[in-house]
Amino acid sequence: MAYTHSIKKLLNIKDPNVQLAEVPVTKEKKKDQEYLVVHGKLTYRPSCCKLCG
Repeated sequence: MAYTHSIKKLLNIKDPNVQLAEVPVTKEKKKDQEYLVVHGKLTYRPSCCKLCG
């Protein structure tokens, strides 16, 4: 959708492998402070380092 493109542009996310969630932004409250949280995921599973796992 158009708003996901705007959110990516605002946050300077240029990686095409980052996909925002269907509801990309939620409000969360922790210790009397409200935050906007952007939810997303990678579209692939990155390989891990053989030394550190």
